[in-house]
Amino acid sequence: MSEARTEIPLSAYFLGLLIAGATGGILMLATDFGGTYWGGYYLRTWEYINILHFPYNLAIITVAIFFFYTMAIAILSLKDLDALQPKRYYKYGFYTSILNLLIIVIGAIALGISGSFADDWWFDAAFYGGLICSILSVVIYYLLKKNIEFPE
Repeated sequence: MSEARTEIPLSAYFLGLLIAGATGGILMLATDFGGTYWGGYYLRTWEYINILHFPYNLAIITVAIFFFYTMAIAILSLKDLDALQPKRYYKYGFYTSILNLLIIVIGAIALGISGSFADDWWFDAAFYGGLICSILSVVIYYLLKKNIEFPE
């Protein structure tokens, strides 16, 4: 077997960031994060955590804006691969991706705690998509930071 190391094209990193940012942002805005079911003898209620509920929509909109920031960096970088954006843009993107991951995990813990008092609770597409896209963004930003020299 050959031990030759292949170089990953620079556009592959930015396409990954573009896909992760667009998918995560759209899923956060268009789908539910999770929900709870409260069943009683006379009254049964379902609560869906999404952009339409006041205390939750602040965190959801913040996470979506951070995803769209990652998408914007990817679009600007793909536009001209020879003249990369300044290093601080990628650093901000890396930190916002970590912040996205923390907000989503804290939201999941909060939903789990509030759901423990309900009859049933669940995670939905925005949670899974946000979690996967955040982890993917953190990994891609780390690989960019490790393998590419950016202008100051």
